[in-house]
Amino acid sequence: FNTATEWRNPQGGGCLALGVDGPFTGKGCNLLIVDDPHKNRQEAESELLRYRVWEWFTGTASTRVEPGGSIIVFHQRFHRDDLIGRLTRDDNQTEWEYINLPAIVDDQPLWPERWTLEQLQALELEVGAYNWASQYCGNPVPRGGKVFLIDPTRYASPNVAGCRVVLSVDAAGTEKTTSDYTAAIALAVSGNGPSMTVDVLEVEQHQTTPEKSAEWLLKFQERWGNGKMLIESSRDGVNIAAIMRKIEPRIRLREVPPIGDKFTRAQAVAGAWNQGRVRVPMHAPWLKDFLYQVTNFTGIGSTKDDMVDALSQGFNNALSFTAGSSGYL
Repeated sequence: FNTATEWRNPQGGGCLALGVDGPFTGKGCNLLIVDDPHKNRQEAESELLRYRVWEWFTGTASTRVEPGGSIIVFHQRFHRDDLIGRLTRDDNQTEWEYINLPAIVDDQPLWPERWTLEQLQALELEVGAYNWASQYCGNPVPRGGKVFLIDPTRYASPNVAGCRVVLSVDAAGTEKTTSDYTAAIALAVSGNGPSMTVDVLEVEQHQTTPEKSAEWLLKFQERWGNGKMLIESSRDGVNIAAIMRKIEPRIRLREVPPIGDKFTRAQAVAGAWNQGRVRVPMHAPWLKDFLYQVTNFTGIGSTKDDMVDALSQGFNNALSFTAGSSGYL
């Protein structure tokens, strides 16, 4: 054998490289190395996909190890119940040697020649407490804590010239007092990637039906250049968008797929917020309600989070813009 996934040497040794759910059947090994079985946080946050990795490891991969063989598992931590989390639980029958290398220990960086303490502290603010605890400290924490940690930077006049204007809506389907609000947000986006900055231009929300929302959303859209407004392409989102287009043909909507749950989706904008890269006006009629919702957001429970969802959706889609893109979305 001499392929990209399997090779052998003249002495009888060799290597087989496979992914999760790869064809291990009929193969044996003396050393099993499992590297990053969870592709990303979205997969690790999924109970179904975590279970799939666990079933693959216990039912297939680990059974391929010959007597006297060894297993090495290493991956970036995401969740208390990820593969390493399960293997090192107290109720696991196998004793593992667990090595964890936090980015900072006793105010000392792990690898100062690569990352200084100051750089790591700035990174902690950028990625947020939840991501920092798991990915950089190897100690995933349960959800429930606040995500937006600092009072935001304020502006007297928004930075709109030369910026991209992103419009985003988190739409609700009914106007019952127990239902969510429909929330729209306008963002002025400057730069790209990790250095991207955002000014929150306006936030508006109403507890109305899609039919009634179409009218005020059109006015909101026209106030900010009439660019397409982002709306989630979930089943409810697609249905609501269809109703709005039927009621108000002039409204311009673009369905975008949601990635992960609302807590996961909020991590990127929370990191930017905590670094001061998301600015809000000094004064605005909507500001008090907006700041209350954002600063109390935890991603769990029944707390209203429509404005946070609209903010996260707009920010995440702005992150995908290529350098040099400009104007209205």
